[in-house]
Amino acid sequence: MEFMEKLCVGFEFNKLTEGDKDYLHSMYLSIKYGVTCPKTMVAMDTAYPNRSNFKLFSSQDKMKSYMASSPKPVQSYGSHLLGGRKYWVVWNYEI
Repeated sequence: MEFMEKLCVGFEFNKLTEGDKDYLHSMYLSIKYGVTCPKTMVAMDTAYPNRSNFKLFSSQDKMKSYMASSPKPVQSYGSHLLGGRKYWVVWNYEI
């Protein structure tokens, strides 16, 4: 899971508990490789074709700023509270 550290914006993945790391890794995999979007239950390739440029945020403000500055369509999916904190996976896609 070393690559997960490179996806993080504003926090250090390696400082999370093993359980939280596993949860965020699974969340990332479900968005990147999943058949159905966990948010909408629509086929991922239909709703978000050519998903790319994945990021993990621990700050909703930073996430919103990143999303507003993206030249491509962008979507997010939030975690449950992990250690009292919420995280978001964000990705670009083609229309």
